[in-house]
Amino acid sequence: MMEKNRMNNIKNRVGGMAALLMLALVSTSALAGQIKTVEWRDKGDEPVLSVKTSSAIASVETRSFEGGKRLRVIVNDTTLGTSILDLEGSGIVKGVFPYLAGNGTSTNIDFLMNQPGQLKVDQKSRELRIYVSKLSAGEAAKEMTVSKGGNAITDVLFTKLPGSRVQITLKMAQTPQKPSTFQITNPPRLSMDFPGTGIHLTKKSIPVKTGAVDTVNVVESTDRARVVLSMYQAVAYTTSIQENAYVITVASPTVAGAPKSEARATHFAGTGGTGKHSVTDIDFRRETDGGAKILVTLSDPEVGVDIREQAGQILVDFLDASAAVELQKRLDVVDFATPVKTIDTFSRGRNTRVVISPTGRYEHLAYQAGNVFTINVKPIPESEEEKKKADEFGYTGEKLSLNFQRIAVRDALQVLADFTGLNFVIGDSVSGSLTLRLKDVPWDQAMDLILESKNLGMRQKGNVKRWCVNWRRWFPS
Repeated sequence: MMEKNRMNNIKNRVGGMAALLMLALVSTSALAGQIKTVEWRDKGDEPVLSVKTSSAIASVETRSFEGGKRLRVIVNDTTLGTSILDLEGSGIVKGVFPYLAGNGTSTNIDFLMNQPGQLKVDQKSRELRIYVSKLSAGEAAKEMTVSKGGNAITDVLFTKLPGSRVQITLKMAQTPQKPSTFQITNPPRLSMDFPGTGIHLTKKSIPVKTGAVDTVNVVESTDRARVVLSMYQAVAYTTSIQENAYVITVASPTVAGAPKSEARATHFAGTGGTGKHSVTDIDFRRETDGGAKILVTLSDPEVGVDIREQAGQILVDFLDASAAVELQKRLDVVDFATPVKTIDTFSRGRNTRVVISPTGRYEHLAYQAGNVFTINVKPIPESEEEKKKADEFGYTGEKLSLNFQRIAVRDALQVLADFTGLNFVIGDSVSGSLTLRLKDVPWDQAMDLILESKNLGMRQKGNVKRWCVNWRRWFPS
């Protein structure tokens, strides 16, 4: 009997292993195979790309973005060979970038275009021939106005108001939605993203040259329209929706030589909502460069935050947020040899205030990733020699200031792309949003902060940067 039971157990194990092996074979066979080569078949003004796979191709899809300026071929049920490289452009194509899609079961091939174009795919058993051609003027206009929401910007008008104020009116085909807004202070720019909106304009750059506004630029990005106000200096503004128009009123620029006003609060997240929030933890760390990092853990990412400098201190107010009694105390961190001496936390009505007392010459920046709000306070070298040394081993990019309020990560990267003039290819796996405030920091440092806070990977070839989550998985070296 014991021998019989032993034999049954062996049979069950062998049967289970066979079932697992069969499942593995089925899962593997579900994929058409691996993309072996991606190369130009015919070069020219309207080139032809050849894509070969190890086995039959299941299905193919095409996508068009930015009015035909970025095109995509999706090869379903395939993986990407490790020897596949980006291709230099040909004719109307600026460059070709193959990469594994975020779902891990299909491959994307992105075409960056010098002008609006379209794709035609001739599908064979183990080969795709992708024909790239120009869009006619009529097709390009139609492509620009087609969007998920069906709305479109039809005209941009501006009017000078008393006191050197400027009113900019964006006329729409339908009543506009409230846009996502973010602002750069150096150089001063105000950007607004209108979801589900195309563009139907003969001119996409409108010179204003009035008050604080230099030009208004309108560009399409995937499923939205972006309106960018390039300004002479960062000033306050108000917005309103009036029937089928979005109206932006820009305040008067500051008169040269006028005394500077008190530093105003920078609003990170919205203050709306009736829910009660909380500050759950406050931590201090010393950075290797002698800087201080203060990490404030919040109950949720929706907590409103105001931060400003006043009387030599950095004041951070967490709106409608309470703090436990054990957190309401002074942290004496002077022994850590950073620019920060003390950190005081206390309740202030319905809010919690954190007061950071620095010493010496310093600069600070703040950003939020999820429910963790971080303030970095770094020392500024006194001597020019120290500054030169810091630049040599640190960041070298041109400095800029950013103020993002819950902006999509893809949009934040696009802002950096616009600022640097580089081309960014962003994988489908890059998602989420962040809140970020940076003042006079190199753009490559801003890029590293986004990379670190959202666990992104980046690889650069020439003037093209490619972004993805979990870089080693999707782009093995």
